[in-house]
Amino acid sequence: MITCYTGGILAEAQDRGNGKTATMTFSLAFAKYPNMTFVSDDGTPGSTRLILGEPNPDISVFTNYRVGFADKVLSPDEISELFETEILRNCVIGIDEMQVLWDSHFGMNQKSVKNRLQRLVQQSRKRNVSIYYTTQRNKNVHAILRRHTNLVCECIKRHYFTHDVCYDDQCYVPHYVEVVDLDFRYPVWRWPLDCIFEFYDSDEIIFEDVS
Repeated sequence: MITCYTGGILAEAQDRGNGKTATMTFSLAFAKYPNMTFVSDDGTPGSTRLILGEPNPDISVFTNYRVGFADKVLSPDEISELFETEILRNCVIGIDEMQVLWDSHFGMNQKSVKNRLQRLVQQSRKRNVSIYYTTQRNKNVHAILRRHTNLVCECIKRHYFTHDVCYDDQCYVPHYVEVVDLDFRYPVWRWPLDCIFEFYDSDEIIFEDVS
């Protein structure tokens, strides 16, 4: 299963700071910790915390950005190399800012990297590998990846109390994220945004390699 988290379609002017990476991180957490729960210290949105609980011992998480519960943080090239050596199986991969790595205009600078990532995308099912990725706009990623993506979700950040769409990527009042399947096959789901920030750095800049 390959899932894209994107923006700028239903809420056209909202493609940055709309909760894409946060939602992917939340989804990665749920894959590894299927019994995680929400806890609120005083009932206010800002006090909601995510309690992970016990991990699923059969699932590993690999990311190209720093996530506190990830088993390894790797570059996409390193992830693809692991896939070729059969080490990468029974896992979930989270790739942030996919358009930086495999864009719709120029593909990848290194042919070998492109080929490896293409094989990973096309044959991930054979190793029980699920892939999540984010992109500011869905059409910014390469057409090959779009064709193999099973689920495209738009993340819409809304103000917690007024429910209106928040277009300010520097807004610090409480929010929740509305996650919409753009093919409308699955129900809309909503979750409180603030609870995930302790598990990753929302200001991390994504480059091709992770040191």
